[in-house]
Amino acid sequence: MSDEQGEHEDESPLAHPVHAAEHEVEHLAEVADKGESPATPAILGVGLIAFLIPVVAILIGASFLTAYLVTRGDDNSESTPWSLPNGDLLNTRVTQNSSISAENVGELGVAWTMPLTASSIYGTFAANPVTSPDGTVYLQDLESNVFAVDPSGKVLWKRLYNSQDIGPNGVTYVGGKLYGATAEFAFALDATTGKELWRNATLVPKAKQQGGGELSSGFGIDIQPQVTNGTVYLSTAALLGGGIVYALDASTGKTRWSFDTVTDPVGDKIIGGGAWNPPAIGPDGTVYIGTGNMYQPASVGLDNPGKRLYTDSLLALDGGTGKLKWYFQAIPNDFHDWDLQLSPVYATSGDRALVLAAGKMGFVYALDAKSGELVWKRKVGVHNGRDQDNLLALQHKLKLTFPLTVEPGIVGGVETNMAVADGVVYVPVANLASEWKTRDTGLGSADFGKGKGELLALDLADGHVLWDTKLPQMADGAATVSNDLVFTTTFDGYLLALRRSDGSIAWKQKLPAFTNAPVAIVGDTLITAASFPGGKGQTTEVVAFRLGASGSLTPTTTATGTTTGGTANGEALFSENCSSCHTLAAANASGKVGPNLDELKPSKDVVVKQVTNGGSGMPAFGGRLSTAQIEAIAEYVARVAGS
Repeated sequence: MSDEQGEHEDESPLAHPVHAAEHEVEHLAEVADKGESPATPAILGVGLIAFLIPVVAILIGASFLTAYLVTRGDDNSESTPWSLPNGDLLNTRVTQNSSISAENVGELGVAWTMPLTASSIYGTFAANPVTSPDGTVYLQDLESNVFAVDPSGKVLWKRLYNSQDIGPNGVTYVGGKLYGATAEFAFALDATTGKELWRNATLVPKAKQQGGGELSSGFGIDIQPQVTNGTVYLSTAALLGGGIVYALDASTGKTRWSFDTVTDPVGDKIIGGGAWNPPAIGPDGTVYIGTGNMYQPASVGLDNPGKRLYTDSLLALDGGTGKLKWYFQAIPNDFHDWDLQLSPVYATSGDRALVLAAGKMGFVYALDAKSGELVWKRKVGVHNGRDQDNLLALQHKLKLTFPLTVEPGIVGGVETNMAVADGVVYVPVANLASEWKTRDTGLGSADFGKGKGELLALDLADGHVLWDTKLPQMADGAATVSNDLVFTTTFDGYLLALRRSDGSIAWKQKLPAFTNAPVAIVGDTLITAASFPGGKGQTTEVVAFRLGASGSLTPTTTATGTTTGGTANGEALFSENCSSCHTLAAANASGKVGPNLDELKPSKDVVVKQVTNGGSGMPAFGGRLSTAQIEAIAEYVARVAGS
C-alpha cells in the first residue's frame, strides 16, 4: 500500500453496494428553426473547459477491452475519428493512428481558424470537438450553437440555439447523427445537414428550475452526452434539489430511465448534484458517472451537517435500468465547492479493472470497477489544510474564522479531464485558492489571474507520482495523449506538448487569447481554441494545427461580441446572470428565488457587495465577473428597480 493509500480511510466513507430498497444552419445560410423544430429558447448556461480519434482504445494491453471498443464503437470502428467526448467509451483520451509525436511536433502550423463570437461566464468555448469518419469537425460554443467544419476549415452549416451555457458542453457523433444539449433540452441533429431530428425538453423539471442553478441563471444541462448501443447518457447539473442522470433513446429522444443524484432532505432545498462531464461505459454496460457538489454555505454544513448523498460521488449505474450498483462518496458534507465532476476513466492494471475519478478537491481516486472498493488515492496540487473540514463538521468538531481561504478553490484541484495510457494516469491540475467572506456565503471568489498549474503522471497500479511538471498558469485544457506526447492548454493561452517519458516540455504555442479549451488530435491534425477573452487585442477562435501547415493565427474576419471580461452592458449582464432568480420589471425578469428587486430598490453599493460576495443562498460572482461587469449590473439595477 502506498503512503497515501487509505489516507483517512477510518474517517471517510468508501464504496457502498446498494440494495434495491435504498434507491430506485445555414448551408452557407443559417439552419435556424424554419419549421424544422419547435421554437428555440435562449438562456444562460462550473466546470471550465476536447476531441478527435477512434473509438478503438489503447488500454494497457487488455485485449478484451480493445475488442469491446471496436465492437461497441457503433459505426466508427472502421476509421479513426474522435467521435465520442473523450475519444472512446472508457474516457481514456488517447489518440489512435496519429502521426504527431515528439519527433515532428515542431512542424505543427496553423491549418485553419474559425472565429468564436459566443459570450458566457466562462468565455466562448469549452467543449470537446468531435469528428466524423470523413474528417468533418463538429463544434458547440458556449451559446449552444453547433457548427460543422470541413477539413479545410470551411463552415458547412451551423445551427443556432443562442442558449448560454456554463460548460463544458459539446456534441457527440454516432451513426451519422450529432447528440447534444442546450441548458433546457437535449437534441439530435442530422450530421450532414444540421436538421434537428428530435428534442427532449422534459429533462429539467420546473420545480427544480426555481433554484436558478449554480450560477443563478445557468440551470439545466451542461454536459456532452455519451452515446452507445442506441442510448444517450447525459445529466442535468446543479439543480434545486439535485441534478438528474438520464438515459434517452437515441432514435427518439424519449427517456428510458432517470436517477436523482440528491436524496438528502436538506439537499432537496439546495442547488447541487448532477453531472458536468460524460460518463464512462464499462464493457458490461455499467455507467460510471461523477457528480457535483452541494452548494451549501458553511453555515448549513456546520449547523446541520449531513452526507448529502449522492453529491461529490462516483456512481456505478446499470446501463439498462439506471439501478445503482454501488457508490463512492469522496466528500460528504461538502461546503467548499469541491465536486467529483470529471469523467471517470475505466482502465485495467494487471488483472484488475479500475475506475479513476478526480475533481476539484485535488485528489485522484482509483476504485475497483466491480465493487467500488477504494484501491488508492493520491493528493495532487496545492492544499492549505482544509481537506478534513467536511468530516470535522460532521462530527461537530470544526470551528472556522471568516474570511476563510481554501485551496484547492472553486476552480482548482483537478478541474479538467485526465488521460490514461500504458499504465500511466495524466492529471492536469489548477492551483488557485478561493475566499469565503462569511459563513453564509454560497460560493467563494477567486482571481483567475493568480492561478498556477501542474501536469502530473501517476502510476496506474498504486498512484505514486512518476513526474510532476509545474506550469505558470492553471492547466485547464484536459490531458490528451498522442504517441510519446501528452498535450494540455493553460489558462494564460498556451498550448503545450510534454514528453510522456519525463514531463519535459517538447513544444509550446501561444494562442491569440486565454484558453480553457481542451485538445483534440486525429491523424496529423490537432484542434483547440483560444476561448477566453482576457484583454485588449485578444481574439477568440478555434484553431486547427496540422503538420506542415503555415497559416496565421489571426482570422481574416474579426470576431465580434467575444469579450466577457471587459463587457459592461448592465442590462445584458443582468439578463444573463440574474434574471432567473430575481424579479425586475425593467428587465422582464420574474424570478422568485431571490428578492424582488423592484420591491427592495437596492442601492448600487448594496448590489455590488451582494453580487461580489454572494450569501443567503446566492452564489458569489466575484472572480467570475469582472469588477466593471459587477459595477454595470449594480448601476443598472439601482437605476431601474421600482420603475
